[in-house]
Amino acid sequence: MALVSQQFSCVTLSHAPPGGGRDVASQPSRLQLPSTTYASKLSSSSSSSQMLTMPRVRIGRWFQLARGTGSLSSREVACTAFLKNVFGGGEEKPEEEEYDGLSPPYTVVAKKDSFEVRLYETYLFVETAYDTRADGIAALATYFDGGNNLSVKIPSTQPITMQYEPSSGSELKKSMRLFVPKVAGVPAMPTGYGLGINVSSGELVAVMRFAGNITPEVATAKCAQLKKALSREGVRLASPDSEGTFRMSQYGQLYQLAERKNELWLRIDKEDLKKLSK
Repeated sequence: MALVSQQFSCVTLSHAPPGGGRDVASQPSRLQLPSTTYASKLSSSSSSSQMLTMPRVRIGRWFQLARGTGSLSSREVACTAFLKNVFGGGEEKPEEEEYDGLSPPYTVVAKKDSFEVRLYETYLFVETAYDTRADGIAALATYFDGGNNLSVKIPSTQPITMQYEPSSGSELKKSMRLFVPKVAGVPAMPTGYGLGINVSSGELVAVMRFAGNITPEVATAKCAQLKKALSREGVRLASPDSEGTFRMSQYGQLYQLAERKNELWLRIDKEDLKKLSK
């Protein structure tokens, strides 16, 4: 990025480009201290003395800006971010996301370094067996695009959840599901071949987040990692996950360049929840 100089009525700041060979931290911004303020000139015995300056406002008002309190005039707005960087304070607290009704409702009941535990409420989901991920998604899409007994288009939901179950052969039995939101107060029943509506209720699930693509190798490694973490806490798996079943959930668009957000879900024994609160 080219060297940029931004000049405001209260302060002039210069920003060095990244990797430009100059240590930005060792080159503090210099602001002239106007005579109309109530501060005296700052000096230092060091040969590399630094000069601090302030906007053309009273000192009390200056520190008020540094803390991020009070309303700002248009002239003060340009200085606020710089003052916060120097003195800290005034950070905005992130707002809690409101539930939009387009994902399974849950409450986080425990958190650990590598996973969290969620208590899911009762919810409906549409499900299909599949061979390839693309086939499963295409089948579920017909339901949301009007392939239901109400002939209504249903808002897209997240995440896509894939369940893997041990089978008699070497291959895992696979099914894919999506949360079904309420439409006109009643569930819309699928009319497409191989689709069904099922109910999930009161599940206690250990969830581990990770990014990237879900491959058999990744799935095996993440399952082993989460099982080891749960074992350290003395937490047992609940059926059918105790017999080898597990679920993977994916968020985001079907085709995207950005790294995917994934989650591994393992059901745990409700009797062991108290062990995670210690």
